[in-house]
Parts: sequence; C-alpha cells; structure tokens
Amino acid sequence: MIAIVGKISAGKTTLLNWLANKGHKTLEVDKFVINLYKDASFIEYVKNSLDYDLITNNYVDKEKIKKWIIEDSSNLNLIGSLVEKFLFYHLKNSDYHFVEFPTIFKASEKTLNLFTKIWNVEIDENLRKNYMWKKYGDNSIIKILDSENNYNWGLKDQLHNLKIVNISSLNIDILYENEKYNCNCSIKI
Repeated sequence: MIAIVGKISAGKTTLLNWLANKGHKTLEVDKFVINLYKDASFIEYVKNSLDYDLITNNYVDKEKIKKWIIEDSSNLNLIGSLVEKFLFYHLKNSDYHFVEFPTIFKASEKTLNLFTKIWNVEIDENLRKNYMWKKYGDNSIIKILDSENNYNWGLKDQLHNLKIVNISSLNIDILYENEKYNCNCSIKI
C-alpha cells in the first residue's frame, strides 16, 4: 500500500482520482473521516474519550471541531488520535493500493507499518495558497490546518524506513514513463 502525501491543496486528491480511474483501489482518508463521523461506534468512542461535546444529532460535528481546534490547536491531535485507531483497523482489513494520508507523519508505528512507500505531491506555493483559499475561505482555520500539516516532505528521502518519492502535481503523466512509481499490484499505471 502506498501513501499519498503533501501539503494541503497540493493536488493529492487529483492524483488519487487519476489512479482510481486507472483501476486502482484507493482510499481518501478525508472521506473516510467524513463517514466515520456518522458511525455509531465512533460517535460513542468520541463521547467516552473527550470532555468536550462534539456531537450534534448523532454525528461528530465538523463545525464544533473547528471551534474546538481554534480554541486550542492541540485539540487537532486529540481528535486525530481517535480517528487513527479506527483508520488503522480499516486499513489493516482492506486491500488498498493507494491511500491519500497527508498526516501520515503523525501516525503510529503500527499504522506506518501497513505502508510500503510514500508519494509526496508537490505544487507551486502560490498556486497551492490560491487553491486553499478557494477550498477553506476562513483564514483562521487555514493557518491552523496549514501549520498542522507542515511536514517538509521534499527535504526527506524516507519516513520510518518508507521511501519518499516526490511527484509534481502538474505532471502526473510521468507516472506512465517511470517504473519507480509502480505500486507492484496487478494493475499497470
């Protein structure tokens, strides 16, 4: 399983969708989390694990999470650790080729051990900031999210013995030409 990483609004989902269109089994962790926030067992877990009420009408409320994170940015790590427990079991029991997982650098060793390689999606910083503004709009949450996902993938060649391969979001067609991007599954990129 290969993790797709990169800064917020770098083009990770675009690459993941491109791979899915080629026939690969993919998971976008952000969508997994959206569905998890509606899951009864996760809701119960959140209720029992936190002293802050994040539940509205039987779902974990993203607006309450935003407010909670703005109050104290370390709360992002708290909710992240709860999510990772459920994500780990899902990944362990699934057969994904590619997983968009931008905060894998915060993952536990047991979660990291599920992966074989990391692809880092890179993009021009001005273009990335423009995409981020269009997606999130609120400057206060942009600053927090950007600071929490600020791992400098481009300066590393590995994370926890996982090779990091840098990919330009503006040139994903190079995947056709370069064997180092092969995920070693039966589907050829």
